[in-house]
Amino acid sequence: MNILFIPENCHYHVWPGKTYNDILVNYQKYSKNNINIIYTNEYHNYDETKIKNMNLDLIVFFDTDTLRYAKNFDYVFNMNIPIFACSLDLFHIKLCMKCKYIEQCTGILTFSRSTKVLNKYRECFPDKIIDYFDARYVNTDRFKNYKLKKKYDILLYGSRAWSYHFI
Repeated sequence: MNILFIPENCHYHVWPGKTYNDILVNYQKYSKNNINIIYTNEYHNYDETKIKNMNLDLIVFFDTDTLRYAKNFDYVFNMNIPIFACSLDLFHIKLCMKCKYIEQCTGILTFSRSTKVLNKYRECFPDKIIDYFDARYVNTDRFKNYKLKKKYDILLYGSRAWSYHFI
């Protein structure tokens, strides 16, 4: 399968934490599929002909909530290729519902398996495929014990609790 990832450049490529870039590059490296990555700032290097010549089976846009940079690739929405929107902040459902590019997508993916988010999107977009990108990943080349002298103990933790209203 030929897949094109189009991630938003700032958050998915140059962001200092590199977490999401690591996920995409790792998936590209180890996938059984042929994955191409075009960051949104590279749009001027591509046109409809170059994208068609990739013989794509799937396109996935990665952004923060709405597909802010899809306008630079708007021709792909006329190529009869399944297109998915994968966003970090899908809890901004009202913004996403107004995004003309998300409206044209085949489906929506989240980066986490939040049942409330998935169910709400299935309710709001009954004709779309709604699923999650099962890709939590830690780059052990970047996050490892560097054997440095420790001055402070640091605890990193998170919560899966849903403590605010969704819509």
